[in-house]
Amino acid sequence: MPLPPTRLVLGNLAAWTHGACIVYPSETFDPKAIVDAVVQERCTALHGVPTHFLGVLAEVQKRQKAGESLDWSRLRPVSFQTTPADPITKRVETVGKVQPHVRAKIINSEGKTVPVGTPGELCVAGYLLHKGYWEDEEQTKKAMRQDPEDKSTVWMHTGDEGILDEEGYLRIVGRIKDIIIRGGENLFPVQIENALTGHPCIQEAAAVSVPDARYGEVVGAWILLEPGATMSKEEVRRVVSDKMNPQNAPAWVWFVGDPGSGSAQELPKTASGKVMKHILRKWSSKLAESDVGRVAA
Repeated sequence: MPLPPTRLVLGNLAAWTHGACIVYPSETFDPKAIVDAVVQERCTALHGVPTHFLGVLAEVQKRQKAGESLDWSRLRPVSFQTTPADPITKRVETVGKVQPHVRAKIINSEGKTVPVGTPGELCVAGYLLHKGYWEDEEQTKKAMRQDPEDKSTVWMHTGDEGILDEEGYLRIVGRIKDIIIRGGENLFPVQIENALTGHPCIQEAAAVSVPDARYGEVVGAWILLEPGATMSKEEVRRVVSDKMNPQNAPAWVWFVGDPGSGSAQELPKTASGKVMKHILRKWSSKLAESDVGRVAA
C-alpha cells in the first residue's frame, strides 16, 4: 500500500534525514500490531490520522481492562502545525496555523474567499504541493488549479471543509463530498460523530446523508457499541440533540452487528483505516427505502 503523503513526509523523511529507525507494524492498518510495535520496539513517535489514533486507543483500553500494563512513556503527543505554546484547545481542536512556506485560503462554491469564521473548501499553495495524481489527468485538473490572477501560482483544492478563525487557526470540519445538506443547511458529519463517540457506550460512529422527501437529505448514523453496551435508536438521537441541536440529530440509526441493520458486521474501511462513506451511503439509502432504522421523532 502506498504511504499517504503527509505521513510520508512527517514520519519517513524526518526519520531518514536524522538516521532514526522506522517501524512498519503491518502491511495495512492494524491497531493490535501498532500497540505491539510501540511496546516491543520502544517507539518514540506515532504518526497517523484521528481514525488511526481512535483504533489504537481502543486497543489500549481493551488491554488495560484485561489487566495488561503498557509502557507508553516514550511517546510524546504531536499535533500537526501547532506548537507547545499554543493553548490546549487549539492543539486538540485545530490543525494549527498556516506555516511560513504555505499559502492557504478558504473558498465558497463559487471560488470566492470567504470571511473569517465561515466554512468553505480549504485550498493550499506552495512548494509542498505534488505535481498531480499518478496517471490521472482528470483528477489532477480538478484538484490542481492555476490562480486566475497569478499564473505562477497553483492552488490545490483539498476537498476538505475548513474554518479559519480570527487568530489564524484552521479547524477541519469534514469533507466537502460528505457534507449533509438538510433543508438547505450544511451539517458536518465530523461534528456529529464527535458528539456520538463522546458517549461511553459508543465505540465508533459514522454519520452520512440519507435521501429525504421533505428535507432533501437527513442524518443517518451507523453505530458500533462498546462490548456489552446497549442503546436504543432514540437514545442515540438524543445524544446529538442534547449536545448539538435537533437538526443534527440522526433521523435514521443502524447498529453495526445488529441483524436488523442488515448484514454489516463492521464499518467498511480502507486499508488505512478510514471509513468508506460512499458504501455507507448506499447501505443507508437501501435500508431507508425499506423503512429500516427510522428513529421515532
